Amino acid sequence: MQYAILIHMDEQAFDRLPQAERQRLKTETDELVAELSSTGKLVSAAVLRGAWTGRSLRQSAGKPVVIDGPFTETKEVLAGFQLVDCASIEEALGIAQRFPGLSQGMRVEVRPVADSCAELRGPQR
Repeated sequence: MQYAILIHMDEQAFDRLPQAERQRLKTETDELVAELSSTGKLVSAAVLRGAWTGRSLRQSAGKPVVIDGPFTETKEVLAGFQLVDCASIEEALGIAQRFPGLSQGMRVEVRPVADSCAELRGPQR
């Protein structure tokens, strides 16, 4: 099964880190990605540009409206992702726990990837 490892960060806090620390995080992340790729666990990975470069869509009066950025209630924004192929969510969590940004307060979310929109429904109660 595929799992999305979603990396959330506070961009301003990251920008305040010393350059050497940012470079260490980049190097260690690149090493993890290379290892996952060589073992066949990595399906895809990407780093997203800063939140200020994005646009969001909402619908108003039946028409789409484009607004700058993904402005959310939190300082954290989606910074990147890794798509991994694992036997279980526990295996995906084990990979996520190795993400170097955790040591700097970044948050990592692990979610199974649905095979179809039919799987988007919540748990049966």
